[in-house]
Amino acid sequence: MLLPVQAAHVLALYLAPRPLNAEELHWLTGECARPDDTAWNALERRHVAERLPGDAPRWRAGPSAGAFVRARLFADIWPPEHRACALRSLLRDGAGPRECVEILRDAWTRSRADAELAPLLEVLVAFLMRWCARRGADPAALDGDFLNLLFALQSFPLSSLSLLRKILRLTARAHRMARNSGNERFTAMLLLSRFYLHVFVGNNSSRLADRLESALNTARGFLGPEDDSLLPLFEGQLAYMRGELKKIIACFNRCSDDMAWCYRRFYDTLGVCALFSAGYLHQFHFALGSVEHFQRKAVLAGDELTAAMFRSNSCFLLLRKGDRKRMRAVLRGLEATPLYEEHAIVHSHVTRAHALLFFVEGDARGAHALLDAQTRRLLARGGKPVTFKDPLVLDMLYVFSCHGFPAVPGYDAASLVQSFLQGANRHLKATALRIRALQELEAGAPPREAVALLRQSFEICRSLGDPQSLALTVHALAQACERDGDAGEARLLSGMVREATGRDLRGVSYHEACRTCMEVRPAAFELFGAALPEENVADKSVAERCHAIFSGLAMPDTREEALHLFVRAAMDVFRQERGGLFHPGDGGEPRFAHIVNVSDLELRSLGMRPCLNWLAAAARESRRPVLWHERHGLVLRLAGTGAEVWLLWLDSVYAPQAFSEIPAEDLLQGARLLAAELRAILRLESFRKREITLRHDKLRDIFLREDRNDCLVLREGLQDLLAQVAGAAVTDVPILICGETGVGKEIMARHIHAASGRSGPFIPVHPAGMVENLFESEFFGHERGAFTGAIKQKIGLFEMADQGTLFIDEIGEMSPLVQTKLLRVLQERRFMRVGGTRELHSRFRLIAATNRDLWQEVRERRFRQDLFYRIAAFPLTMPPLRQRRQDILPLANAFIRHFARRYGKTVAPLREDQAGELLAYDWPGNIRELRSLVERAVILHRGGDLPLLFGLSGDPGFVGIRGKESGDADPVLPEGPFRPESLPTLEEAEARYLRRVMRLTGGRVRGEDGAAALLRMKIPTLYAKLRRHGIACGRG
Repeated sequence: MLLPVQAAHVLALYLAPRPLNAEELHWLTGECARPDDTAWNALERRHVAERLPGDAPRWRAGPSAGAFVRARLFADIWPPEHRACALRSLLRDGAGPRECVEILRDAWTRSRADAELAPLLEVLVAFLMRWCARRGADPAALDGDFLNLLFALQSFPLSSLSLLRKILRLTARAHRMARNSGNERFTAMLLLSRFYLHVFVGNNSSRLADRLESALNTARGFLGPEDDSLLPLFEGQLAYMRGELKKIIACFNRCSDDMAWCYRRFYDTLGVCALFSAGYLHQFHFALGSVEHFQRKAVLAGDELTAAMFRSNSCFLLLRKGDRKRMRAVLRGLEATPLYEEHAIVHSHVTRAHALLFFVEGDARGAHALLDAQTRRLLARGGKPVTFKDPLVLDMLYVFSCHGFPAVPGYDAASLVQSFLQGANRHLKATALRIRALQELEAGAPPREAVALLRQSFEICRSLGDPQSLALTVHALAQACERDGDAGEARLLSGMVREATGRDLRGVSYHEACRTCMEVRPAAFELFGAALPEENVADKSVAERCHAIFSGLAMPDTREEALHLFVRAAMDVFRQERGGLFHPGDGGEPRFAHIVNVSDLELRSLGMRPCLNWLAAAARESRRPVLWHERHGLVLRLAGTGAEVWLLWLDSVYAPQAFSEIPAEDLLQGARLLAAELRAILRLESFRKREITLRHDKLRDIFLREDRNDCLVLREGLQDLLAQVAGAAVTDVPILICGETGVGKEIMARHIHAASGRSGPFIPVHPAGMVENLFESEFFGHERGAFTGAIKQKIGLFEMADQGTLFIDEIGEMSPLVQTKLLRVLQERRFMRVGGTRELHSRFRLIAATNRDLWQEVRERRFRQDLFYRIAAFPLTMPPLRQRRQDILPLANAFIRHFARRYGKTVAPLREDQAGELLAYDWPGNIRELRSLVERAVILHRGGDLPLLFGLSGDPGFVGIRGKESGDADPVLPEGPFRPESLPTLEEAEARYLRRVMRLTGGRVRGEDGAAALLRMKIPTLYAKLRRHGIACGRG
């Protein structure tokens, strides 16, 4: 007998597509694997594991591993939280993307580093490749779980080329499946998932950007309102590929920071794009705040590689901000870590940042020597420099060429300029145009050609908003105009540069011009004839910044998005890097409604505790509108709605003394303006809630009006049952209503819904007549383009029943597959539309009904036991009409009055002998049969007494049909006493009755003269009964 740790290792080796070493086994199973452990000898003797030769021990599954794993598939040898339990789920029948999602999401939430996830990702990719081979022809396989999984997988493996190739093969197969099945939505969304890879590796192809834009435009037609948060995610990454700085930041601010787990990497990548863009636009509070937030989050998650990458990103921002002392300290720390030598991406970023520091300090030779030496070291180790997107690097390479320095491997200025001129990134293209113009001037080309190139660069720079790049282009244009003989324009342009930089740059080298233009601020745009960017409000007062920033905001649809924009805008007003909106909890602790640049992990960390304690103390301060702490930031007390008090917290790591420079009156004025904006947001949210409530009330009134005659059915014989219902109706407990056909189960369900006070609608579902393959589309809904014929989005029944009641009639008729799918939704109340990627949550109350003995169905394995316990938390059994005869006459009289009004007739009361006939009849069809009998009698009434026609013969003694299935007449059961053994069973009587009715209707089910109308039976229920008894029906 193997130990659990040994069994876990065997399971991991069996699932892994390649041999694993001890560290990878530990990452995959959570169990240590010691190479010298004698336990491995036992595994090898059993032929469930094999050690491969080599210095570093590696193992693979042995020939008996498969049999060993399958024999223990359902054995409880590991606790539920053990990683092996999750891996084992991949081997169960029917396992697919859903199990992979659960495994990967669990690993994600445990904040495991990317390197530790690599073996798990390989296992999942290999499993999905096999799954695709089995389900390739099934359009239902392309569900939201699979798509979300592909998004998540493509965002992980950037440190492993082999794993990346495997994932790309998987996405290629998924793309073929989507194309073959006609799933346009899946195809378009799958193309969007490639954004992450291309943005990360710095792909600058115009053709690729156009393809991705086409995919984005296609996807827009398939995304519903609830997917609005995805659009800015991909629009922002497309804007980054094209170098559209201001649009990148706008898209990032539109994204929700609680993005679904599978899109978190895309959100983080867009955050990196936005922080670099903000750095070019001199919005350093935004840029440095974002990079600090991402870095802290990575540190708390134990992801050293990602943290190092963000620290290297901060170096470029600090360089543009002019904080070279802090930048130098960060560089020294990064160069001292093993990551600098081990990872090409860290090495490339740090080396370029350090070279740029030398360059900006005036040491071009030192910059070249450092970049050249470190790049050659990287190449010698088999690495390769990572591509860059900072235009200043291109300027530095041009200066190297001007000095005649040897070319740095991987940094050929000429090829890079040509690539950027043909690429999609306009920010890099503007710099490349400037460099090409200077190169042509040096080569002796006509100055007019250089002037044309520089004018193109000028127009791009002016539209993008990078002041350093714009000033440098204007300086180069002045030189070109002077050489072209246009001295007047040259003087004008040189004067603009002098006013922007505070220095006359005529006659200085390009290197010196680069250094000087680093000091240019965004206000220089006014000097160059460009509109001042909306984001540039740094030189205004607090009140002016408030008006400028909030006047440009569009109010979003949800409270969360509105609060996100409010906190972001407040951070822009005060130029702070992080902030949050909170109100005091019961114990005085801050309860954040929204917080920016502080992760949940950081909020719970010990390092955040002193700040939270100070915020709690600040919240207890009686009426002080402004509180400031030199380490913890600023708190503004904002007036809320009613007695509710809201407080705004703002903080900066890089400018902790900023508030001390703001006059007290400006702070108070800013607090008053922010309070007014917050009140507007809260009032708008209140109005929206009130509007939703009114809509639900109207729907509820409509349903109540539709059901105003249903109360006729709930008579005196159900008083005990109604007393039980009164207590259960106000809870959320699932209710199972049992009873024969026609006893009024749906009416009882409607009564429970009305008594529950739930604001949502009552949604009745009759799945018995539903095609099994359409279950997902009907219950979950589907997105436009999810499959051939899905021409528009469809809201599913689960979603329609949100905040209301979902009534599933004849639940016992469901197939086993449908039962499984229903159980999963009932457990989680979460689902995705077919072809969708967003997980929806519906807070419906379930009521089910059946005329079967479900417990007997469970014993005979025709109904799932776990589903039975889920739906039967509060069972109710409605007695048949023959067991509550005191209700027969009141119901009959009520139906007579009802149908007399409907058909405009005057009907005399029932005679005493007619009442006796009604009471003596057994009513096999229960209330439905009584209602049909009365309605038929009222329709046939021509004056005098009502013609009561029982059954098909009109005889009150009719309760079934005898005889064989031949063409012989079927005699009815005789009146008076008879022997019990002469009676047919209820099943036999029902089958004979249905065969007779189908002969009378010629096999028709639908229509006015069809069997369903004659029997007053729901069509799905009738179809189910016909299938159960093996009775054929026609096309009607």
